[in-house]
Amino acid sequence: MRLSNLILPDVEAAFRSDPQSVREVFDDLHAEDVADLIEAADDQLAVELLLAMDAERAAEVLACIEEEHQSALVARLGAERAAPIIEEMSSDERADVIGDLEDELAAALLAHMDPDEAADVRTLVAYADDTVGSVMSTE
Repeated sequence: MRLSNLILPDVEAAFRSDPQSVREVFDDLHAEDVADLIEAADDQLAVELLLAMDAERAAEVLACIEEEHQSALVARLGAERAAPIIEEMSSDERADVIGDLEDELAAALLAHMDPDEAADVRTLVAYADDTVGSVMSTE
């Protein structure tokens, strides 16, 4: 059993009673550890925990979440709430996340992003996964 599964009930209880304290603890933890907790959480709690963080920290954590969980979490967030988080990611991370989404959600997310950021993502996702272009960054 993973540690995140053991402590998740305590994290949820603390979040429900004092969300600010959980945000502060999350700020002190490694992003990978917070990602493990979010992956272990149910759908609604995962969304709430991610949205409790500022966009920059949420982006750092989202980048550490396993690919299949990442896509599902972005879908649950929806384009409007996910866009500010995705925009905080590096361009190659943005392209990876958006490239894994259903076309309709990806298009909606790009529409909510800064036009220049969205153009960078479109450029990067155009490269096939097994090419050098697929791992480059526009920064």
